[in-house]
Amino acid sequence: MLFFGAVYALYYALPVLSVERYGRLFYSAANYTFHADSGLIPDEILEHALLVALAGLCVLFLAYYWIARPLERRLPRLKMEWTNVRKLRLTCMLFGIFGLSAYYIRLVAPISLQMTQFVLLLSDVCFLAVTALFMLQLKRKLPPWYVLFLWAGLIIPRVLIGFGTGGVAHGVDIVLLLLVTLTTIRQKVPVAALLLGTVLLFISLPVKQEVRNRTWIGSDAKKSPVEKSGIYLDVLADFLSGKGIPFSDGMQIGIQRIGQILTLADVVALTPSVVPYWMGETYYPLLWKPIPRFLYPDKPMEQSGQDFGHRYKFLSTTDGDTSYNLPQLVEFYANFGSIGVIIGMFLLGLIYRSIDYMCFHNDSGMGALVAGLYILSKLLLIESALSLVLGGVVWGAVLLTLFHLVVKATSAHSGGAAL
Repeated sequence: MLFFGAVYALYYALPVLSVERYGRLFYSAANYTFHADSGLIPDEILEHALLVALAGLCVLFLAYYWIARPLERRLPRLKMEWTNVRKLRLTCMLFGIFGLSAYYIRLVAPISLQMTQFVLLLSDVCFLAVTALFMLQLKRKLPPWYVLFLWAGLIIPRVLIGFGTGGVAHGVDIVLLLLVTLTTIRQKVPVAALLLGTVLLFISLPVKQEVRNRTWIGSDAKKSPVEKSGIYLDVLADFLSGKGIPFSDGMQIGIQRIGQILTLADVVALTPSVVPYWMGETYYPLLWKPIPRFLYPDKPMEQSGQDFGHRYKFLSTTDGDTSYNLPQLVEFYANFGSIGVIIGMFLLGLIYRSIDYMCFHNDSGMGALVAGLYILSKLLLIESALSLVLGGVVWGAVLLTLFHLVVKATSAHSGGAAL
C-alpha cells in the first residue's frame, strides 16, 4: 500500500499541484465543446475528477484494511522454501542471463505473433532472478563478485536497454521491483532510494520523445538496443547540461505525461454526454487471456491504447501506431461511471490484500516472497488497462510455478548453506 499510494499520488495528485496548465501538451480534444476556447480543462471538471480519484482510493483502502480481513481465513498461504543458497545463486545467475537475452532477442529479432507471449514470459525470468539475488544481497548471502554481476551484468543493462527503447516503463519496471523488495526485506521506508527512483523517473520522462524520434523513425532506428541505450544517455546528458529542451519545460512535460488526473478529467467531462459508457467492453479480453495463442491462433489482439485514444479523440483518426494508455481508474469510469470506480477499486483492494496474505507471512519461505514481490510489482502498473495487467499476472503465476520447480530440482540432493 505504501507504493500503491505513492504511484497513485504521482498520477492523480502531483500534477494538479505542479503543472502550469490543466491540459495535455501533446494531445487535444479541441473538437469538443469544453476545449473549444482555450484548450484547458475547467476547474469544475478537474475538481470532479479529483473527487472520483479520492473516492476510489478510499474504497480501495477500505477493502484492503477492513473488508478483506474476514475473507483471509478462506485463503491458502503459500510456502515455497528455497534453502540451498549456493545452488540458488548459480540458478538465478543463469536464469538472469537467460531472461536478459530473451528480452534482447525480442527487441532485435522478428518474432511471430504466436511466439511473442512465450518470449515475453522468458524475458520476465530476469525479474525473478534479480529479485532473488537482490534479496540474498540484502541478507548478506551474496559474495562480492555475485553482487558485481547482479548490478553490472543484469540490473544496469536491463535499465539502460529498457530506456533505450523509448519507453520509460521498460526501465522503471525493474527499479520499482527493487524498491518494493528493499522495503519488504528491510521493513522500513527507503527514503533515499525512493528519492533516487523518483529523480530517475522525472529526468527520463522529458527526453522520452527525443529518444523515440531518434530510435524509432530517425537515422538511429536500425541500431542495436545497446547502441540505443547509448543514445538515451546522450540525450539525457544534453537535457541535464541544458543543451536540449529547457529544464523547467522538461519537468512540465514529464509531469503532464504522468498526469492521469488530466486524462480522467477529460473522460469525466465527455462521458456519457458525448462518448457513451463502454459497458464492460474493455474487460472482454480477460476471457481469452489465459489461452495461449498457439492454441487459439485467431485470438483477438488487445488494442485498448488505440481504441481508447480514438474513442475520446486523443489521437488523430489517421494515427494507427500510437498507444494512449488507458489507466485502470479511468477505465472503470469510462465503462460504468462512478459506480464502476467504486466496484472496481473495491475489487482491486481485495486482490491486493489476498496476495499480501498468501505470500507474506512467517512461514512463506524465500520463494513465496519472490512470488509476492513479482506479482505485486506487476499490479502496480495501474496506468495500463486492467486486462493487460491481470493477464500478465496470470501468466506470471505460471512462470513462477515453473521457476520454483526448477529451483527445487536443482537444489535436491545437494549440499549448500541454508537460508
